[in-house]
Amino acid sequence: MKRNKVKPDPFLKEFWRDNERFADLFNTVMFHGEEKVDPKKLKDMDTDLSSIIDRQGYLETLSKTRDVIKKTDGIQDYVILGVESQMEVHYVMPLRVMLYDSLNYLKEVELLKKKNKGEKGLTRAEFLSGIKKTDKLHPVITIVIYYGEKEWDGPMSLKDMMIEMPESFSHIFSDYKMNLLQLIKSEQYRFQNEEVQTVFEVSRYLFGGEYDKLQEKYNRGLTQEIAVLVGLITGSEELVNYSMDREDEINMCEALEQLKNKSMEEGIEQGIEQGIEQGVQLTKKVFKLYEKGASLEEIAKECGMSVEKIAKILE
Repeated sequence: MKRNKVKPDPFLKEFWRDNERFADLFNTVMFHGEEKVDPKKLKDMDTDLSSIIDRQGYLETLSKTRDVIKKTDGIQDYVILGVESQMEVHYVMPLRVMLYDSLNYLKEVELLKKKNKGEKGLTRAEFLSGIKKTDKLHPVITIVIYYGEKEWDGPMSLKDMMIEMPESFSHIFSDYKMNLLQLIKSEQYRFQNEEVQTVFEVSRYLFGGEYDKLQEKYNRGLTQEIAVLVGLITGSEELVNYSMDREDEINMCEALEQLKNKSMEEGIEQGIEQGIEQGVQLTKKVFKLYEKGASLEEIAKECGMSVEKIAKILE
């Protein structure tokens, strides 16, 4: 079978670009199922957050790219929503999220500066700031989705990354909290979007080895996109290859059965190969001991074999 070498990142980005899935994620995780985000009013935004910072005449570039970012189309009163996907625990993630969000704000400030440049009637403070007193930024809300099999053991906020502070300092520290969704703990959520629910649930079942539940609930066809994504999330190269080699819907029960049989066949083949290799090495050892003048009894004891088998090898 041709092996398909694919990485999860582009598949996850493509999956969450869909407005229906994106909106359901935020409505379920952030708003307890209430439809606060309307998928029909979502618009894609530029994921490139590259900025140029002027440090007293020295220009420094910051180049960052977000996974997926959209805005709610409320004309002026829109909100910016972002999704960041993590396959592994990242111990700097709260700081990364803060940086991504800050770069979004910085990007908006730069746009306001361009808009206000040359405008008459600005106060001295407005001229120096580049933005008007009445100018307001649009809030950025980010969800980090962690797809790992083990529970997240990293920081959940900027404060978690700090050394232990005295209480007198701790309560005045400006914290930055991270919104984290862990796949393995996502059973508390019931997503309305069937594809989102399927990805999270099937992945959890595979991680937990709950094949009976999987066969009971998903004895129907999955699209190639969903099956491949589940395979990438759970690290099942076999499922990825099985799914990518099929254009029609993937029956998970059939897929699991074939993958199980394939694993057994590969295990048998590997065992035969190992057995042959061990036999070759053992034969070499027998002849080496014989050439050194060892008796059949001594060779048999050393190799853990009967004298008759040693004699047959030496024939």
